[in-house]
Amino acid sequence: MSQSQAALIQAQIYAGAAIAASVIGSPFTVFRATSATEKPMDSTPILGGLNVVSAVDRGFARTQTFGKPAWLLYADGTQLQPGDILVEQTPFGPGQQARTFFINSMNPMSDIVGTLCNTQLTIKREQANPSVGTQGYGGDTKVSESTIMDNFPASVLQGSKGEKSDLGLPDQTRQPWYSVLMPAIDGVAILTDDLAYDADGNRYKISSCELSNLGWRLSMMYSQP
Repeated sequence: MSQSQAALIQAQIYAGAAIAASVIGSPFTVFRATSATEKPMDSTPILGGLNVVSAVDRGFARTQTFGKPAWLLYADGTQLQPGDILVEQTPFGPGQQARTFFINSMNPMSDIVGTLCNTQLTIKREQANPSVGTQGYGGDTKVSESTIMDNFPASVLQGSKGEKSDLGLPDQTRQPWYSVLMPAIDGVAILTDDLAYDADGNRYKISSCELSNLGWRLSMMYSQP
């Protein structure tokens, strides 16, 4: 298959998805981050009303289950790219909340894959302040936090384990771990021991980081301020 033939087929796929979305989809506002430290959903949207249909599978036969944030998105893909943020303008049905997705992948001849988000995360890094103590002893004092990513949509779901604190009290509840998916920004790295703050002000310590062409996959644990 030539490159021009592949491009024609891809255009036809997106055209069909756009037609379906115009009939059974709902309008979304599309944001595209240009900086990691400027809140992307406070910026000017690149599109004001793109119709999108979301589904768990191609046959629209299954419903979503717990712990599965990945969705197939059907829309006019010629106007989108991986990392774009899609915010539903009005809830799809009674009793539901407006949904937010970010696009993980748009592989040729394949579906657009997006992650359904349930919060926003701000990633910060503690800055050490070199200091000198008595008798010439030195050390690092953590006095500030610099923002790495500011208010990006994320999927934060409960992980499979918990961790006891160093106190080790018999009746103490384990601190929960969380599994996180969020968009990646070129040139911006999230590191182990970075801090994450969610939309409710909860604080987490990041314990592992994995960057792929689908975005960031993180593990983190709730951390007291």
